[in-house]
Amino acid sequence: MGHKLSLPLAGLFGLGALTLAACGDNDENLPADAAPGSPDASAPADAAPMATRSATIAVTQATVTKTTGPSVGGPPPLQLTGGSFSIDFQDVSGTQVPPVFGDGSIGSCTVFKYTAGTNGPPPSVDEGAVTINGAGLLKPNPNPCTFSAAAGEYLCIAGGGAGVGGSVSSPGAGGPGTANVTITGATFGAATQAEVGMYLDLSGTGVANYTGQFPIVGVAGVSTLVIGGPFPGLAATPFAAGTYGLIQGAGPVPGSTSPLTPKYLDDAASPADVHIEMAASAAYPDGIDIDLEPIAAGLTLSSTGGFLLPHQFPTTAADAPFSCAAADGGDCGNDPSTGDLKAFIITGRTTTGDLSGRPVYDMPPPAAGDEYTTFTCSFLSPSTKGTIPQAAVAAILDTTPAPTRIETRVIRANGSTTFQGPGAVNQLNILVGQALVGHTDVPPSTAR
Repeated sequence: MGHKLSLPLAGLFGLGALTLAACGDNDENLPADAAPGSPDASAPADAAPMATRSATIAVTQATVTKTTGPSVGGPPPLQLTGGSFSIDFQDVSGTQVPPVFGDGSIGSCTVFKYTAGTNGPPPSVDEGAVTINGAGLLKPNPNPCTFSAAAGEYLCIAGGGAGVGGSVSSPGAGGPGTANVTITGATFGAATQAEVGMYLDLSGTGVANYTGQFPIVGVAGVSTLVIGGPFPGLAATPFAAGTYGLIQGAGPVPGSTSPLTPKYLDDAASPADVHIEMAASAAYPDGIDIDLEPIAAGLTLSSTGGFLLPHQFPTTAADAPFSCAAADGGDCGNDPSTGDLKAFIITGRTTTGDLSGRPVYDMPPPAAGDEYTTFTCSFLSPSTKGTIPQAAVAAILDTTPAPTRIETRVIRANGSTTFQGPGAVNQLNILVGQALVGHTDVPPSTAR
């Protein structure tokens, strides 16, 4: 299967971050005659309306801080970077799982614990097409981003087709760790390498190991893409009636030199704006029409003085401090004048999935019945640092079975928060900036 570097913000920014207070209801507090998430049936008619949606749109340039193995084409070590877009509208009208730590307030950390196959974050829903473009986005989206019911998430599809034939072979033109995928009749940017940095979504080939989403690391011909992943040797193997899609902003891709490490956001000292637009909906009657200058230049975290990089998350309960402050040896990037908030955010999740044969950046899903946690700590400007306290780390690690891997993302973003809908209670967070992402493997002997 494919090894997409999945970096969703789904479930990580609703109750857990950039909210002024926790929202959602524990059903123990509801009267017996009230539907989950609905107002008390006995409440007066003029009772305050309840939120039905909580949303985050985040456009980030994400870079993985832990390197591994040879890069595409050989040394130096593998570097992964690229666009990571997250568009998540959550239906919060139903009963919500309460946090096991924190209350979602600004300047603090909130941890949620879920059980795979039993409960989880509020469901993601379709609120209409979202356009992400503008001069600040260096790889323009040719199409609006739309909700995929099959995937359960928004995808920014740049192209694709169904019922196509072709062939796959490995190693590909990028050397070991790559494969060539030729799609009959397709036209790719061999001269411009235009598809590098996107992900290829491939299904229906009937060829083992070639169903899933794969980072595009090169274009070897007018109809041939070079994808990255742990592929076995494979002679040219034809397929028929396959389906493919090109996905923008699906996550970082492996590479070491331009154009294999494409930039998605303008990283000038004063970058151009990213434009985000969405038509009005029932939950968001004002829609979205906003230009935001990204935080795009030079995000560097301190790695001395006790401060951590994202892949250094504690595997036993301890404080986890992160800082981009210059005084600590970091660099927080530019300071845009647009937007109504600047945020320093630490967010992530755990998994109990089997890591055998998986890349260091992969997050295999937990098995049904396994517990996993998500966490978010949010700090608004002038904060340029934040600490996950020991008690929160203990809650993050406290799953049955214990985590096998922890994904941590540290974000510095420029953004805007609005409340729309009846009673202006449906929150919408828009963030544009930089993310540093790390993955920490938890030794099997490490207890919580």
